[in-house]
Amino acid sequence: MVEDLPEGALASAAAASADYDIPTNECCFTGCCDRGKAFVLEQLEAGIII
Repeated sequence: MVEDLPEGALASAAAASADYDIPTNECCFTGCCDRGKAFVLEQLEAGIII
């Protein structure tokens, strides 16, 4: 797991969702699991990352 989570990770809809197998506290939000992919997609759609 990464030491520092990406900015906004814990406030994201992906973090709040109960739809993923990996628990929020075990996710690094870098896109390696479904929860992380959902977070990256949120960031892309919001124009935060390009």
